Amino acid sequence: MPGSGRRWLDRCMPCLTATAPRGGPRAALADTLAVLREVAREAGGDLTIVTDES
Repeated sequence: MPGSGRRWLDRCMPCLTATAPRGGPRAALADTLAVLREVAREAGGDLTIVTDES
């Protein structure tokens, strides 16, 4: 349902596409990767990030 907003899990494809945001990411890739690295560091985990950007 388009007026229902986003959901954590939406198994209905028409509802998912009606409520999912359009367009690319709102943050720069470098910012997103920095957050992921920080979370992995805080969790004590290993993280390997592979991107197609230089």
